[in-house]
Amino acid sequence: MTFKKGKGLDGKMKVIRGFINMWLKDETLYCNTCGTKYTGVRGKWVCDSKRCEEPQIGRNMDHAFGIMKQNKMMKDEVMGSETGASNEGAFRYAVSMPVSLLKDLEALFSSQYQEELFDNVYTLRRFMREFPQFSMARRV
Repeated sequence: MTFKKGKGLDGKMKVIRGFINMWLKDETLYCNTCGTKYTGVRGKWVCDSKRCEEPQIGRNMDHAFGIMKQNKMMKDEVMGSETGASNEGAFRYAVSMPVSLLKDLEALFSSQYQEELFDNVYTLRRFMREFPQFSMARRV
């Protein structure tokens, strides 16, 4: 599907929002650990690749909600700072999202717009403000 990109960061965020909405509707079951599509019986959660020690079988929506719950818990209990720095201040967390969503977004921007998804710090900060469910900082 082609997304029409407007000018500047507003246009980029509009494309990202549209893509995420479309991505969440995909009902394909896959393993979030290795990315292999799941073809087995629902309820018998064994990864088809046989490589995964901890298969995480689900749809895009399932994996996204799992990450959102994890991010909320991290923000509330683990983060030592409003800006996403660890308790020790050793490093700062930025975003956390399903691996397949990140790969798909990067591929979209690379193929359709010939640019990187997060090409500078301003784009990353804007993404964190627009999509707080994927941001690790309470304050950007």
